Amino acid sequence: MEPCGYAWLIRHFSLPHFPLSHSSQIGRIKSQAVDAQGRVHETFPQGYWPGEAVLDHVVFALKYDGVELALLATLFPHLDLQALAQWIDQQPTSKYAWRIGFLYEYLLRKTVPVADRRQGNYVNVLDPERYVVASNTHRISRWRLNNNLLGSHWFCPIIRRTPGVLVAERLVIREALEKLRESYPPELFQRAVNYAYYKETRSSYNIEQEKPSPQHTELFVALLRKAGRVVLSWEMLFAEAGLIPLQNAIVDERYREKGFRTIQNYVGEARRIGEMRVHYICPPPDLVDKLMHGLAFCAQSTGAAPVVQASLLAFAFVLIHPFEDGNGRLHRFLIHDALARSGFVPEGFFLPLSAVMLRKRDEYDRALECFSRPLLALADYTLSPEAELTLLNASVLEPFYCFPDLTFAVEYLAPVIQESIERELTDELRYLESYDAVREALVRIVDMPDLRLDLLLRLLGQNGGRLSKKKRNVFTELSDDELARMEAAFREIVLDSNVPG
Repeated sequence: MEPCGYAWLIRHFSLPHFPLSHSSQIGRIKSQAVDAQGRVHETFPQGYWPGEAVLDHVVFALKYDGVELALLATLFPHLDLQALAQWIDQQPTSKYAWRIGFLYEYLLRKTVPVADRRQGNYVNVLDPERYVVASNTHRISRWRLNNNLLGSHWFCPIIRRTPGVLVAERLVIREALEKLRESYPPELFQRAVNYAYYKETRSSYNIEQEKPSPQHTELFVALLRKAGRVVLSWEMLFAEAGLIPLQNAIVDERYREKGFRTIQNYVGEARRIGEMRVHYICPPPDLVDKLMHGLAFCAQSTGAAPVVQASLLAFAFVLIHPFEDGNGRLHRFLIHDALARSGFVPEGFFLPLSAVMLRKRDEYDRALECFSRPLLALADYTLSPEAELTLLNASVLEPFYCFPDLTFAVEYLAPVIQESIERELTDELRYLESYDAVREALVRIVDMPDLRLDLLLRLLGQNGGRLSKKKRNVFTELSDDELARMEAAFREIVLDSNVPG
């Protein structure tokens, strides 16, 4: 088997690279295999062999492997600019030659010395059947191309239209939410939504293995209630002036920022005293302003389906990590804000997404590791005794920060949204309904004060619907018969009906 396309170029130039979403090789018969990570490995018969010319393999890659912006950005500096210009001039009608010339200029910000294309129909940079594309396209008359990339040359993610992304694009939840609201009394439904804000807050902190103080809980709940109501445009929100007040509102006052970070940050954990394990190396500080500016442009021009837009913006934000503290919570707030801004989550609803993320923490970590692990494998860095990280090959990693494949983020978020409705919100409504019912049943047996009744319900819930012998003396005012009837009512209403606790 002989590699071709991107696989051949990687080997030929010893290029740093992330795992390819599609890799090609030449063999006896055409076949295709998909690995556990969803990566496609395709074999082509001998007639597809491009030859030994570098640019012929680039054409093959764009045609069959797809568009890998970060890899192209690492490849193009190896090409002779004059030879590239001559090759393009020799193929005046080739749409692949036009794309290669445009992408060279776009990614490297260098001009290819060729005359502007004057003939031929305009074609798209990205195939809309294979990729999520920008709604606002720009005609590039020089190359006879419609630039439908999602961002700018400072930051431009790629999202492939995989089966999981197609699900996200088609996901609509308004009808399901309205049906859920109609199934319960308005007051009970509002209690469930109010509780969802607090559940989201606790879960968001717990993801980071932190326990918020009552004050920080209320501050984050207040921020979540602003989701969809932030009056700033995306461009203004992603600027320092827009994000700093949000960061300041949710972190300890000692760690409030006045601007984007100016240090090399990373995400890690202390395995033992003096030993740090690095999970993710954030972009160098001199890239942060450019990346955030590019993200703001991307937010303004994308126009993607709501779940795609929310995934792109929120996960791009957390990968850029513009602050020293608060990035994770702001990342999850941005998901809510994007979904609410688009009207995908109607006014009056709130989805406890972080509760699903926390309960399925491994899946959340695996989603983030789609980007962080390959990056860490390429990184050359040192850690000082004070756990300060120095990145030694920032220029090698820069294309991967600037041109990430965020397909994984969209594929991850759509099922989380569905489960937050089908399990988290629905379970809370069922719980509140049963809680009200069991309270009413117990009060009919003994008209207890509210605080005493709440304590009894909590203890019954902790012990399978029975008051333990150890706790029996807490309720000496109840007779054995009354307590037995209360326990039976609790089990019938709460346990026998499989109401989630």
